[in-house]
Amino acid sequence: MLLKEIQALIAKDFRFELRHRYVINGMFLYVVAIVFVSYLSFIHANSIDKYTWNALFWVILMFVCMQAVSGTFVSENINRQFYYFTLASPRSIIISKIIYNSILLFALSIMCYAAFVLFFGDRTNSEFMFLFTVILGS
Repeated sequence: MLLKEIQALIAKDFRFELRHRYVINGMFLYVVAIVFVSYLSFIHANSIDKYTWNALFWVILMFVCMQAVSGTFVSENINRQFYYFTLASPRSIIISKIIYNSILLFALSIMCYAAFVLFFGDRTNSEFMFLFTVILGS
């Protein structure tokens, strides 16, 4: 029963995001805008070294992910949350939010990495290990 509740709640969260596309588009715009502003800040330096690139990537990714995760918890009003607690166990709700946010953070991490490579170029030593670390971080 717990697994079916979790699957239904994750599907509900994805349907909510698909109905409100402005949330996903807003996150995409936020990632591209903040990376572009960072690019404009470093444009006179011709190129940044890999340590600055790495630090800037993780700081921006942290703020992007905090913004996205906080939005998923406040997107529903309190009455709807009480209704969900009557339909499913609190454990199912929390686990489904964790899984949904992990998937969302993974997608945002890949999007942030793609924006960084687009604007700054790839400054990593091993793309595979870096992406593996990003996946573990999300």
